[in-house]
Amino acid sequence: MGNDPYRRLIQQREFEIAFRGLMREEAVVNYYAARGYKVLSQSDPETRQVFGIPASEKAADVVVEVSPGRAIIAEVKGTDIESALSQLRNTAAAVRRRYVFIECKIFTSSPPPDSEFASFTGGLMGYRAMRVFYRAFPGEWLLSEYQEGGGTGFVRIEDNVVVVIFGPYV
Repeated sequence: MGNDPYRRLIQQREFEIAFRGLMREEAVVNYYAARGYKVLSQSDPETRQVFGIPASEKAADVVVEVSPGRAIIAEVKGTDIESALSQLRNTAAAVRRRYVFIECKIFTSSPPPDSEFASFTGGLMGYRAMRVFYRAFPGEWLLSEYQEGGGTGFVRIEDNVVVVIFGPYV
């Protein structure tokens, strides 16, 4: 009985997080649809269904066709880059059967930082996103992973560098 108020608070918080995630997924779908791209899937269960990914495997939230032979795979996350990469990799393997060129994007809920770099936990030593365009343009940030010896290397899925798009723009 003593835990009931706390349990309700936790459940309410979990509901709010899930609801915001669904709203952000819808915003990403709308973002691509407004550009005239064909939306192939709008949720991870739909992505599994469309591309024949087993229910036991993770899948990305959104897949769109930019043109014949070219697709974008998008994962909507808070800040869990590691999980997003796992979902993108699994999805890319299935999407590759239909599309020659694939782009992988992570939409994070974090606002864009004021600096030229943003750090994320995960991987062996962490991740870093690097601004590509000037500050007034939110744009796409290239994702790299810290490596032993102090350097960084771009995170790639197949041959393509993964990019991060910060909220609240989408």
